[in-house]
Amino acid sequence: MESLFMALAEKTRLRLLNLMRSDQEVCVGSFVKILGVSQPKISRHLAYLRNAGVVRASRGGKWVRYSIARFDPKEARDVFETLFDWLDSDQAMRHEREKYIELIELPESFIFAETHTNERDIERSEPAHNELEEFLL
Repeated sequence: MESLFMALAEKTRLRLLNLMRSDQEVCVGSFVKILGVSQPKISRHLAYLRNAGVVRASRGGKWVRYSIARFDPKEARDVFETLFDWLDSDQAMRHEREKYIELIELPESFIFAETHTNERDIERSEPAHNELEEFLL
């Protein structure tokens, strides 16, 4: 239980867990878009959560996707139920979750428009990236 509570004792990690509450796996790019936090910081916090056994990672192609680990002890499940109730009562957390739900309804190519292989791809996808930024605001 100590490692669980230590993992929950940081706001960025709570924000990550807030977005992982759905049954879908989430990749780092989605976290970066919604939370406005750098990729290295997101990855560092996800590694902390993974090492504490709170989240699990699965590789799908070139993306690593994260989800909340399933806990067997009833006490751990109770902690997460209480945590999610608290997150639902926090306006900022609710707003980030709503933005995430809207984002996952977009095609994946739109979400990751900044991943390019050449200059021609950058020119073609810049409007989509700008539209995404406006969509998230």
